[in-house]
Amino acid sequence: MVFTGTRRDIHDNFSTASWTGFCSAMDPYTGQVMWDHEFKDVPWNRMASCAPGRDFFYAAGDYFEPYGLLAVKMDYGGNVLWQKRLPGPPEFLVLGLPVSALRDTNDNMVIVSAARDAEDMVYRIFLWSLDQDGYTRWTYVYNSPWSLHNAGIMAVMDEEGSSYVVGYLLRGVKKGEPGGHVYSYTTGFPVEPIIFSPETCYPMRPLLLKVNSSGELVWVQDYAYWTNGSQGHFIEYSGGRLYMTARELNGPLYAESRDGYGQMFWCYRYYQEYMSLDIGDGSCVDPAGNLYITGEKENPGPELFLTSFDSRGLMRFTNSLGTGGGFVLSADTIGNIFLGGYLEDSLGMALFTVMKLDTMGNAKWVFQRDGNFDGNSRAGGCRWLVPDQGGGVFAMGNFNSCDPSVPSVQYLVHLADTAGEISERAGGAPGLTILPSPSGFWISGYEGEAQIYDPAGRLVIKKEIRGKTLVSPLSPGVYFVVAGEERAKVAVR
Repeated sequence: MVFTGTRRDIHDNFSTASWTGFCSAMDPYTGQVMWDHEFKDVPWNRMASCAPGRDFFYAAGDYFEPYGLLAVKMDYGGNVLWQKRLPGPPEFLVLGLPVSALRDTNDNMVIVSAARDAEDMVYRIFLWSLDQDGYTRWTYVYNSPWSLHNAGIMAVMDEEGSSYVVGYLLRGVKKGEPGGHVYSYTTGFPVEPIIFSPETCYPMRPLLLKVNSSGELVWVQDYAYWTNGSQGHFIEYSGGRLYMTARELNGPLYAESRDGYGQMFWCYRYYQEYMSLDIGDGSCVDPAGNLYITGEKENPGPELFLTSFDSRGLMRFTNSLGTGGGFVLSADTIGNIFLGGYLEDSLGMALFTVMKLDTMGNAKWVFQRDGNFDGNSRAGGCRWLVPDQGGGVFAMGNFNSCDPSVPSVQYLVHLADTAGEISERAGGAPGLTILPSPSGFWISGYEGEAQIYDPAGRLVIKKEIRGKTLVSPLSPGVYFVVAGEERAKVAVR
């Protein structure tokens, strides 16, 4: 299991040595750190996103002096295969922290970031693509029709290597006319003037665009018909469909589904008598095409909510799950939904929380953890989930304190069902036997289906085990075996 992040000296927030990006690998079944690499040769750098694969992974971040993007290719042994800096074209002053690192089926990398123009100081969505040897394939900058700020918040990639970016833009208003005429620019969609009420500032609108594998803009939707300030939050791609979620700045959530050509299947938007403020923070799509959204409801609140829409855009349910907020959702392949976030205790302290639910939003179990590891109180929250495809989940989050003298804690736990209860598990169970073999390994001591995963948590193969069974061929590397309730790690040479 590989993850990226940034370490910061809490006593020195300004020098070039105070921020250092890192990549770490952890054995998901023992919780032991396998290796840790810091990018100390790059002044003031941050690592923000990771694109895993079978034999290697990409990581993306940024650096200071001058501002630029940092791209890294590493193997799962912690070795840097190459490291590239991109100061950017001369017309851009700043290249910002990447929001996503993507990897296509040909092992090309795409970094989705932001670029600030050196002349007008406007931020724009910026994409940078590299091949697997680290050479630039193309760059793309999105400039809205009004040459105002636009930014990406999240990105996904389809099977053809096209990138979809969701975020927001500031649109233009033709001044001097009552109401103002808004001229929408949507490649592949009708272009029509739409009239809105006068607004005192440049209004913010959601933005959704598609850039193909050659770095060419295919289409863009700017939602100019929206009458209230809003922004796109997150996007999913599943089964040939896009699922985008946004929210208006005055509260209501919005969800939609489109095909790869940008044509809409359905959309759902709250209208009348909507008094609360919903802040969406996470979404996922299950194998049946149902969309799930979680976040925090305010006014009143905070209240953790879970909402689901079916593949036709009909709301299936909306559930309130306690005082708190949801940050992340993930669906496995066997009918479970995992929700990460926080719930408040009786004193108002945020507890690290993971819920396992069925596809109708009914809780199967709830796991909570306070941040008192050393006698100091910390507020916690779960922000990252990867199902183990056996009914359990790997969950990661942070515990932080308002007291700067209390160190923050990064927390990773493997949660699995045991005898109908939930427990923190580590290590393998007796009975399962793994014997190395050329280009694979033998499994015995278990009857039934076993799943084999790579260090990135991706399913490599499923195998029915009957007696002593050979799993082969496999590429050299470390693999993790899930056989019912049993776990094991094996190295293939």
